[in-house]
Amino acid sequence: MMGRLDLVRRFRYYASHWGRRESFTFRMFKIFFALFFAVSLVFTLYFVKYQTEKAREDLDGKGRTIASFLANSVRIGVFVENRDLLNDAIEGVMSQREVLSVTIYTADGKKLLSRDRPSESSPSSSGDRRSMEFIEPVILEQAQNSEEALYFEQKETKIEKKTIGRVSVVLDSSILTEGARAIVRQTLGIACLFLIIGTVVLVVAIQKVLEPLMVLTDEVKMLGEGKVIAKVSVESGDEIGRLADAFNVMTENLKKRDEEARALEKQLRYSQKMDAVGTLARGIAHDFNNILTTVQASLYAMQKKISKEDSLYNYIFRMDNSVVKAKSLVQGLLAFGKGQGARSYPVDMNEIIDNMLPTIEGMVGENITNKIMMPDKPLVVMADSVQMKQVVLNLVANARDAMPEGGTLTVMLDEVNEAFDSCIPRTGSFALISVGDTGQGIDDKIKERIFEPFFTTKEVGKGTGLGLSIVYGIVEQHHGHICVNSKPGGGTEFRIYIPIAELSEGSLQDIAAGGINGESTDS
Repeated sequence: MMGRLDLVRRFRYYASHWGRRESFTFRMFKIFFALFFAVSLVFTLYFVKYQTEKAREDLDGKGRTIASFLANSVRIGVFVENRDLLNDAIEGVMSQREVLSVTIYTADGKKLLSRDRPSESSPSSSGDRRSMEFIEPVILEQAQNSEEALYFEQKETKIEKKTIGRVSVVLDSSILTEGARAIVRQTLGIACLFLIIGTVVLVVAIQKVLEPLMVLTDEVKMLGEGKVIAKVSVESGDEIGRLADAFNVMTENLKKRDEEARALEKQLRYSQKMDAVGTLARGIAHDFNNILTTVQASLYAMQKKISKEDSLYNYIFRMDNSVVKAKSLVQGLLAFGKGQGARSYPVDMNEIIDNMLPTIEGMVGENITNKIMMPDKPLVVMADSVQMKQVVLNLVANARDAMPEGGTLTVMLDEVNEAFDSCIPRTGSFALISVGDTGQGIDDKIKERIFEPFFTTKEVGKGTGLGLSIVYGIVEQHHGHICVNSKPGGGTEFRIYIPIAELSEGSLQDIAAGGINGESTDS
């Protein structure tokens, strides 16, 4: 079935492209026909000329032979002028189909006998008869003996030649024309045979050449229509094979670019969604913070007017604690919505994480192994040290909660560039903060929502869903990037990229010596 469909497809292709002057098949056939016609014409002309000259030489030699033979045969008849003897010799010569007429003359030009072939029995029965005449002398040889030779009985022979007449033989040279025509007909027949064979070979060759081009054409059309295309098989190392290989490389590059474009589009949509959610959260947080400020001020006034022994004081105290917790949630929403300003100054991330190691060890349980990897040189970024600590603590807490039965917590700090990870959208050097765990991992559906505020997979009352949202907002405020690598059962890794600060060598030495510290700047 596939073979029939392939034949139908080829037939339609050739039928649609054969009549087009610009088609490859038509051009190739035109070139082949012109070349074949030129070669055939030159060969025919040369072959006809060669055979005609050869036939003329043969006819000339045959005419001379016949005339010489006749001259020898009629010597006695000419000498005695006997017509009967001459008739026998002429009959033998006239039996040759090329001979038109024979005439025998005496030495003084007297015609002894003449014989003409009737026109209807001649090879060329047309009125315009071409001929070639051959004349040979009739020579009589006589041997004479001298008297001394007879006396001494010596046989010294002296030959004397005497011309006693001449013969004329006329041959029909139109045979040469008929032979040339026969040669032309044979040559044309051979040329037609070779033309048919050459056409078949040419069609098969063009089919072999065009078959991969047809496949490439169909693939290009499918590619232009946005359809999924298969890899074109490379069957040879010639130009067609290199073209197919280049097409496969182009297809792979286009697929990669399409995947990258889709990934960038997905990141753009996600960024737009997070910006919209952040704007909404920031507006709600501002309004809610104003309400909480009023409530907190009223509670403070009530605490001043009521003594601690009063039974209402405990209720007011509890209300005040709840207001403090609510304001903490508001600060988280502001951090996510970029509504909380960050004071950026040169800080050494190496020093920040080194100072946090006791806190990190205290946060995780004894069933979790800590693996800390930091470079020997300082990694200076423009950031708010307090917010950077909050980012690390939130990620560590999230990793701890993902390993309730224990595992390995990995915190890594390093300097990388954009070639390290396709997640980095721009060039430059970055401080990489990586926090990974060996927990259950995150599936793709949850991964798309983990940075949304109040989204959590924990049980009710065990999490607010703001931890990763705050991390996302802080990283965005610092012009950084955050990426997540995770799969179910394979653990999770959060990678944060903060641009490296461009500082002078002296400033870097001061930071390495502890002269510049973000926390000391706050005091």
